[in-house]
This record gives sequence, structure tokens and C-alpha cells, in this order.
Amino acid sequence: MKETCTVLRGEGSRKVSDLPDRIEGVIMISDKEFKRLSEIDEKMLNNKQVTNEELKERTEIIQKFKQEVDKAYLKHQGII
Repeated sequence: MKETCTVLRGEGSRKVSDLPDRIEGVIMISDKEFKRLSEIDEKMLNNKQVTNEELKERTEIIQKFKQEVDKAYLKHQGII
């Protein structure tokens, strides 16, 4: 059974094809975090005011996700 995760695309992200088909024991981004990230992004897209706290929260979620993706990629490549 494959693990499910949300994959964010953006500058510096790994290509989805570079990631292993199965990533054991890794939760890339929780549904709660994804929902919160979507809410903040929706506000930004609709030109609504976003607080500094929301921007910080958004940055932390993306950084956490990027670290998990990098770690999974390195494990898949046998580097770690």
C-alpha cells in the first residue's frame, strides 16, 4: 500500500518523479497543515490582509515539508 502525501511544487522542490514510489514512515505534510496553508494562500490570492503570524506559519509549514522531501530523496538515493 502506498503512503499518501501532499506534494508542493515550487522553486527548489524535487521533481515528483525523483521521489520514491513508497516513502515509509514519512508524513510529508499533514491534512491540518495543508488545510491551513491553503487558507493562507487563498487569502493572499484574494488580496485579503495576511498577518505576519500567518506568513510565519506558512513559511514554517513549507520549510518543514521541504526538509521531509529532501530527507526522503536522500534516503531513496542511498546517501543517508
